[in-house]
Amino acid sequence: MLDSYTQGVGNADLHIDHYDLDLDYRIGPNRLSARAVLKGRVLTDTSSIVLDLTGLRVTKASVNGKKVRFSARGKKLRLTTPVLKSNQPVVIDISYTGNPEPAIGTWGDIGWEELEDGVLVAGQPVGASTWFPCNDHPSNKSQYRISVLVESEYTVVSNGSLTKTTRKAGRTRWTYESSTPLATYLATVQIGRYKYGQIPLSSGATRFGAAMLGAAKDAVAGSARDALSSAARGVASAAGKDVSVHDSSGRRTTHSRTESSVPLGVYADDHWNVAVERLGIQHGMMNLFIERFGPYPFDVYDVVVTDDVLEIPLESQPLSVLGPNHLGPEWEAERLVAHEMAHQWFGNSLTPSRWRDIWLNEGFACYAEWLWSEESGRASADERARQWWDDLSAQPQDIMLGDPGGPDMFDDRVYKRGALCLHALRLELGDEDFFAAVAEWTKRYRHSSVSTEEFIRCVSDVAERDIAEVVRPWLEELELPPLK
Repeated sequence: MLDSYTQGVGNADLHIDHYDLDLDYRIGPNRLSARAVLKGRVLTDTSSIVLDLTGLRVTKASVNGKKVRFSARGKKLRLTTPVLKSNQPVVIDISYTGNPEPAIGTWGDIGWEELEDGVLVAGQPVGASTWFPCNDHPSNKSQYRISVLVESEYTVVSNGSLTKTTRKAGRTRWTYESSTPLATYLATVQIGRYKYGQIPLSSGATRFGAAMLGAAKDAVAGSARDALSSAARGVASAAGKDVSVHDSSGRRTTHSRTESSVPLGVYADDHWNVAVERLGIQHGMMNLFIERFGPYPFDVYDVVVTDDVLEIPLESQPLSVLGPNHLGPEWEAERLVAHEMAHQWFGNSLTPSRWRDIWLNEGFACYAEWLWSEESGRASADERARQWWDDLSAQPQDIMLGDPGGPDMFDDRVYKRGALCLHALRLELGDEDFFAAVAEWTKRYRHSSVSTEEFIRCVSDVAERDIAEVVRPWLEELELPPLK
């Protein structure tokens, strides 16, 4: 078994290095016809290859250029092959079709989901197989090429860089490539009647004006995006002069008054103006997180704002998906914007090699919320930590942070206890060593799969002391440890 948290999913005897996905999708009837070419290697002697695929019908398959027999049972696809030797390269070519839909299970509806007018993909933890055959486990990170053909009035957003758009007979093919490896749960397709533009530094949607909005309608590839970037920077420069944000000690901060060095883009339709207005805060967030966590691990950061209200935001790589209900000025909305951005470091670049280590994703993303709270002049990180310690101490003490169990790995107590563990470590080490260790953590394991044990070793190296006993009570005990 690859992972007890997601039993029956993933294959420990296979590693996929590259996915090449060609999707032909009809939005009205929710009809998908697709071809997936997977390049990788088997990790043991075998005469079959087993992949994850949910709710879709395979029409033909080949391995290393030869047709093979295949069978589907439940959420598994088995390809019967000639004998393959351990570490032998394989090229798996699968054509498939169907009406994709979410997989319903322990963590709710996950995977490919129809919107009122479009599509979103919410893949965490095991939803990738609802739209392509895969080895669906975060320990197997891969490169991707994703090409999607849809009606031309729709925009497709996916992972990596938009490398090509081709229009023919009222339909457009959008091709994205990600040379940076990503986990299957982060692979995504978002489809809607979206416009694209870059986000100015501060509130300035009205000053953006009709020209910016008009340009955004045509922004689908590099040259258009460059033009938008130039326009956005001009507006941001003017808008940034009157921005004043203070930290919890009353000092005026610089993070929120400086344009991010990372291009920040937005895809939106009905909620374009409010998205541009509110998401300007991401410049400050990005500047703060780069200072605290180390260099941003990707080239850009985009946000898709759906027309539909969403229960929760969704992280992908290098983008996030928000609903219009996540764009408000209140803390509960703003903290989620910070949370999803932080996942680009913790979850996307550094991905857990097993689901039991999910706290490395969610603890850091939650702690990023508290850092932004302090930076934006709200409660300090220490105040947030102590408020949540009081709250958690009154709740049942029946979850272990370092091994919460599959059904509970997305319990909010994992998020908050993870953040508290990090704050306790910060109090123990002091700011200089703590943030130096975090920066080394993101540098040493950039674009890798990671574990709690590796985190402890990395921090211990930087601190020049063994920190295992500092974090052990937080990770291994049910009762909430005291906070100094």
